[in-house]
Amino acid sequence: MIQKKTRKSSSNRRSVFQQGVRVGIALIVILACMSINTSIKLASTAADESFAHLLAEAMEESKAGDDGSENSGGRHESPPHETKALRKVEIKARTQSRIKLQRNAPQLPPPPPPPTPPKEPGEWPEPDILRNVAIDDTIVVFLTTCPYIDFLENALTSLEKIGYTNYVIVPLDSLTASRVTQLWPEHVVSVPPLLGRRGTGAHLRRPATFNSQAFKKITSSRPHILKAFMSSSTNLNVIYSDTDTVWQTPKILPRFKEIVEQNPSTRMIATSEVDEIDKGIMCSGLLYIPKAEAAEVANQGNGSGGENTDVGIIEFLSIWEAAMKTGKHLHDQEAMYDAYEQIRKRPNGAKFMHILPLNDSQFPVGKPFFTEFTPQQRQNTYVVHNNWIMGKPAKRERFNRFGYWISPGKVYQLPNPEECGAY
Repeated sequence: MIQKKTRKSSSNRRSVFQQGVRVGIALIVILACMSINTSIKLASTAADESFAHLLAEAMEESKAGDDGSENSGGRHESPPHETKALRKVEIKARTQSRIKLQRNAPQLPPPPPPPTPPKEPGEWPEPDILRNVAIDDTIVVFLTTCPYIDFLENALTSLEKIGYTNYVIVPLDSLTASRVTQLWPEHVVSVPPLLGRRGTGAHLRRPATFNSQAFKKITSSRPHILKAFMSSSTNLNVIYSDTDTVWQTPKILPRFKEIVEQNPSTRMIATSEVDEIDKGIMCSGLLYIPKAEAAEVANQGNGSGGENTDVGIIEFLSIWEAAMKTGKHLHDQEAMYDAYEQIRKRPNGAKFMHILPLNDSQFPVGKPFFTEFTPQQRQNTYVVHNNWIMGKPAKRERFNRFGYWISPGKVYQLPNPEECGAY
């Protein structure tokens, strides 16, 4: 009987010892975890499950020891510091579990970006187009409407033959814009804003006869458009040309620059339409305008305009535009002369414009070129201007007769040619 009690007591002691070892191991693991830097977190699922399993095992062992009174003869109480440590580990485990749930929760889509503010109207003419085509800080500007696209192609073909690819096309209505963009997409600016979305409105599908209302509508926009080019942030030299021209030599730009160097006060080069400039008319079909002074561009030509001040190109173009709006001039050439008369009274006003005579050997107007010049003189001409003749068919016939019609081909390949009238 004594031997049985001894064996039972020994078994109880062994059971208590094993429980104590297990609790001790659990406490060692718990204390080791508490000593780790709190900034290190258990990221993997396996580590979380292992830690939770170990904590549960330790809690179960502790509970089993507490409930083993029938084997040990009384309730086993855990030391106070062990209970406190277990509580801290339990709180930490719950916190990490909550963090893990937050990480695994579905992510909400990012908030939508703030609405884009409405785009401000851009500069006209578009600076990027001007910069991309400019050569030697110079561009050649053409205004055109649909019926004259064949003349435009004739002029551009002659330009490209002499290496001038720095041309800019200004369509005066939406139909023309769609046509020229198909043919020369890198050289076309948008319809001038002053003409509105539809441009001239009627699209000018028929050739404009000299001094007709359609002709006035085209030419009246010329000073305004040139002022926009001269006010551009690109600040380039501008050659303006009518479409009824043929360019024969690359010496054109150097000659214009030479004239300006010889006459430093020159702000525009033009040709006379008559023998005497004082008759009140000048040719606006071929102009050279050196780049505007920086101060004038910044001020947009809004100077005092007094009689004792020098005049700049932008101010002159404003005066020319205002003269057109009075309605008292038959065409823009008379209004241009009116503006010139106003500035001639100003300091250096007489030097403002360099005027080439109508029979200038390099830049003549049509009358002397086609009726008076010899073949050798015509060959030495820099720019052929097919003016002093009325009507598009007559101009084309004369170009053909003298060998200056270069048989345009692109224009005739466009669909629906009837939209532009007869080419």
